[in-house]
Amino acid sequence: MIHAGVCSHIRRFRFRKHSFLVVCALGTAYLALNLIHDSLPRRPAINSTAAAPATRARPACPPPPPPLRPAKLPHRFPGLTCAPRHRVGFLKTHRSGSSAVQNVLFRLAAHHQLVPLLPAAGSQLLGRRPFRASDRCAAAGHQFGCHIINVALRWDHDQVQQVMPNDTVYISIVREPLRQFLSMFRHLELDRFVSLEEFAAQRPIPSTRFGGMYGRNQQLWDFGLPEEHHDDDNKVREKVAEIERHFQLVLVAERMDESLVLLRHLLCWPTAYVVSMRLNALMAPIELPVDSPARSALQRWLRADRLLYRHFAGRLEQRVRQFGEDRMRQEVAALREETRRVVAECRIVRSPPAELQEWNRWPGHRVYGFSARNGSRLCQMYVAAEHTWVQVMRELVEALKAIR
Repeated sequence: MIHAGVCSHIRRFRFRKHSFLVVCALGTAYLALNLIHDSLPRRPAINSTAAAPATRARPACPPPPPPLRPAKLPHRFPGLTCAPRHRVGFLKTHRSGSSAVQNVLFRLAAHHQLVPLLPAAGSQLLGRRPFRASDRCAAAGHQFGCHIINVALRWDHDQVQQVMPNDTVYISIVREPLRQFLSMFRHLELDRFVSLEEFAAQRPIPSTRFGGMYGRNQQLWDFGLPEEHHDDDNKVREKVAEIERHFQLVLVAERMDESLVLLRHLLCWPTAYVVSMRLNALMAPIELPVDSPARSALQRWLRADRLLYRHFAGRLEQRVRQFGEDRMRQEVAALREETRRVVAECRIVRSPPAELQEWNRWPGHRVYGFSARNGSRLCQMYVAAEHTWVQVMRELVEALKAIR
């Protein structure tokens, strides 16, 4: 099975000869990535007068083919009467608990030999502009079509639809905007240059995006809302309504367990498929007192993201009521019990970066990772970092090229 190849790659074990060529390719892959700054664009000198180099026209990008038929995906999972969904477009918003959902989707891809949309280099498709369908031709494995999108990018639904199958399920996740911004501020280590209180005391608070990609109303920016519309409530509400139309489920970080239960029912998966760790979480989150002037100023500054969050937090509450509150409590209890079982069986422990290896260490010096101490191959899949998964999936694509 592919998951054995994934963990063989992660642990650098010699993998026994296997009849399936893809597994062999994965088992011999090497791991040598350092992706802390791989997504930040290089800026030209401000006063540079050098002529811009001539750009070579990109060849026409043919329409994406139908994705390969997934291997070992059952027609029905035991105990379920519906057919599982495996084509998923996930908008990975920043610092919102999205790494846990990303891991769920990578595990699905590994178990059933699904092809994600992958960057040709690095671990993200993120840029200053929204995703374009033509970007697919610069991605690894574009000639096979794809089943899943789960790496960071700026969303343009019309463009994404052009590279995904018609029966794709679209999902995303939001987080309370002030918590999301505080997490991003600390993760980017901006407090090394200015305190949060000093930043929030500026009038106006600067809206320049750090690295051209991170800043005010980050979640709506990830959803593709142009910067000039962030102060226009009508444009914001139009965008929220558009997201409501296009996304079958928007998870809420503050209610992750309920969100994962709804996700598993939407996709018709067993509970074990949505078990996840709290990956890429800050070791020491920033807290602001309730009566802090900085807190009030930042909440006003993040008004657009607050409108987005209120809508989908309310929408999730509505979905929970429709699902049945007693039924939801039972399902959440079952998910937590399954998570405890995995943690105990795999001996999973949360660790600071200094105690991790490259394959399960996340970029940055302020976030936790996890280790699975029992050495189980399957257990490694729960704790592998994003850049490891992307490399493993890239090796899968290379193996498919060799086959075809």
